Amino acid sequence: MEFAMDGLACALTAAIGLAVGVSEILNRYQDEPFKVLKTFPALAYVLVNALAAILALVFVDAFQWIDNTGDIRSFLTRVFASGLGAMAIFRSALLTVRIGQRDVGIGMQALLTMFLESVDRAVDRGRAVERAKFVLMLMKDIDFDKAYAILPAFCIESLQGLSAEAQQELIIKIKALKEDTGNNTEIKSALLGLTLLNVVGEAVLRTAVDQLRDRISLHEPGKA
Repeated sequence: MEFAMDGLACALTAAIGLAVGVSEILNRYQDEPFKVLKTFPALAYVLVNALAAILALVFVDAFQWIDNTGDIRSFLTRVFASGLGAMAIFRSALLTVRIGQRDVGIGMQALLTMFLESVDRAVDRGRAVERAKFVLMLMKDIDFDKAYAILPAFCIESLQGLSAEAQQELIIKIKALKEDTGNNTEIKSALLGLTLLNVVGEAVLRTAVDQLRDRISLHEPGKA
């Protein structure tokens, strides 16, 4: 029974680490989070969180920081203290140093940040071609000035859970595209598509463009 409980403790502690890692990936890559979760770097990051939680449980038991009496209260205390404690320590910094315009945490947080940045680069490289092809095909023959007026608002209203901060950040980026005089309407339309894709995802963007195509196309309906 004790062995079974220890095995269950490891499994549940690892599950806490997995849940935290997955939630971070889902929040970090909001456009297509489940696609990202299928990539090796993202899976590796989630696994690191699970291993950190298990390692914390090993230390808790090895140094007897929490008495393992075998009852349910002791069991749950060990599991949650190890799982949540590992996540807190893993994201903590002993001190913060300002380097240039950036605050850099010294400690376990620095390792986690480096790992996340490597995940970012790997995921971006893996998805860049796919995203570029999708946007260029979808936004082909779209008039930027027409799309600017209605497409962002349509996408924002389609997402009921988009925060006010995220909406404001999106609006600022789109206004910057509007004020850009260095690119033609084709390039600006593609950039608009990429900007919206990062927030609303492929399904919402495709649906919005398809529904509004007659109103935002470079060509009038029925004309090539």
